[in-house]
Amino acid sequence: MAKHGLWIGALMGLSAVIFGTFGAHGLETMLGGSEALSAEELAKRHDNWAIGVRYLMYHAIVVFIIGMMGQFNRHQALTVALYLLTGGTVIFSGALFVLTLTGMKWLGMVAPIGGVGMTLGWAALVMVGWAATQPKKKKKKKEQTN
Repeated sequence: MAKHGLWIGALMGLSAVIFGTFGAHGLETMLGGSEALSAEELAKRHDNWAIGVRYLMYHAIVVFIIGMMGQFNRHQALTVALYLLTGGTVIFSGALFVLTLTGMKWLGMVAPIGGVGMTLGWAALVMVGWAATQPKKKKKKKEQTN
């Protein structure tokens, strides 16, 4: 299943580029320009948007690499990492994007749930890395009786 990281990571990367472009060229208009929000609030929302885009892109790259690793490594923790990193990033960045657009402050309490998912995903990758450094166990040959 980790091989799905190829298309999932690519989709996340594509989304990061689209959201980043929107943040640079359309976000202020969507928020009503400088007339609707104070300069401080507008800057805070731009910062939240940029953080969401940055984490989305960072984790898109990692998820894509997991997809490449999944072609050769069938470690179950790799699949766990894929799902935790993807889910955590969608929740974290998604909460920041919706918070930015709507101003619903309670979404600031949702983002840490995504952060926990991303943290657990990285912990699963630690397990994959640790397992890769361990000596391979030799399989015992069964004695053949004729």
